[in-house]
Amino acid sequence: MIKSLKKRDSSHDVKLLQSRFQKLKVIDATNQQKHKNHQEISQIRGDSQIENLQPNKQHLKSQGNSRYNPSNRGSNCGSIEHQTIDVKRHSIGRGRITTHSRMVSQDFSKKSTKHSTITTSSADKNRGSIASFGARSRPNSQKRSILCQDYIEVVSSHLKKTERKHKISHQHLKNHKITGVYRAKMVDWMVEVLTAFKCSDQTFFLATNIMDRYFNRLNELCEIDSLSNHSIELPELHITGVVCMFMASKFEDIFPLLMKTVVKKIGHDKITDEQIRTKEQDIFKAIDFNLGAMPTIHEFLNTYIHQVFEEHEEKDFISKMSVYLGKMCLHHEKLCYKKSSQLASSCIYVALKICEQMRKKTIFTTQILADLLSTSGVEEEKLIRLSKKVLYLAQNFEKELPGLFNLREIYIPQLNQFVQAKE
Repeated sequence: MIKSLKKRDSSHDVKLLQSRFQKLKVIDATNQQKHKNHQEISQIRGDSQIENLQPNKQHLKSQGNSRYNPSNRGSNCGSIEHQTIDVKRHSIGRGRITTHSRMVSQDFSKKSTKHSTITTSSADKNRGSIASFGARSRPNSQKRSILCQDYIEVVSSHLKKTERKHKISHQHLKNHKITGVYRAKMVDWMVEVLTAFKCSDQTFFLATNIMDRYFNRLNELCEIDSLSNHSIELPELHITGVVCMFMASKFEDIFPLLMKTVVKKIGHDKITDEQIRTKEQDIFKAIDFNLGAMPTIHEFLNTYIHQVFEEHEEKDFISKMSVYLGKMCLHHEKLCYKKSSQLASSCIYVALKICEQMRKKTIFTTQILADLLSTSGVEEEKLIRLSKKVLYLAQNFEKELPGLFNLREIYIPQLNQFVQAKE
């Protein structure tokens, strides 16, 4: 038997809802009153601050285009915006173009390209780190010298020891079908490719170094066993150069070359990714997987220029000219096998002489020569003898290696900009 359900009395629900609405109205009225009181207090405080900071208003107006408007903002707001503008302008001054890897840094005033970002120089980083210790009064060059003087000599000596362990023979092309002229054409093409894809200078020097060590090792195997098939034919030169650039880019660049870029844009679909992997394995085995074992000219150039020309006004021009001469030396078969430390010091020596002639003033001094000799550890006679060869190549490059224009077309306009900037 089902019991009859009593009809629910709705009047109870109505009373309950009315009491809840009444409580909400009281709470809302209380919150509105608190908010109103808070606004009145804030207005009083803001007016008193504006009255007290009238001198700051005049000061900001005298500073130029600041955004001070006390009618709708606090007076401190104008000063903060003014400081923000100064920071932005200061950052624009620090924006610079760098060729390290394919990540291109540009000024704030320019539109960024693919893989572009804004970086600051190492000097700016040192400025920020040392400033926390209250050393802002020191020149930035002194700060970097303080940071580097403890270990830069150790690094330099280690590079020289490593260099002696990985020598390249002056006959590293003897048992190959590749002549010095064909090798020079490959090096010149590598300059064009790595510049077009915005790879760093170190990537080029390392790629050339890997290729020469590969040739040298296979030449040694041919000397040991004349019947072995380690001789490189001329058609293999193209894929060898491509793979060496690919390996160096993966080792050095932040944004390295991609496999599809190497196959389609550099190799023009004439080589496959499988052929690239096979050649890469062969090169790794030949150099015993010591990819960056041998220091390059670029590494010694950076070390010597930092030590000798830290505060020199022509430091940037000497550095650019030295890199140009270093790349030029790697084109010639009679200079590419020389020690990187000796070539670096010779390139700096010749760059100083060229800079002196172009500036028409005395730059090369006995003190600079003494610093260069002590830093590089090269005897003066060897330095001068090798510098004469570098200078001869610079003056007769088209005669020695005709038809190779990529290096000059890239660097001569950049060097002319340095000259015009000082005139």
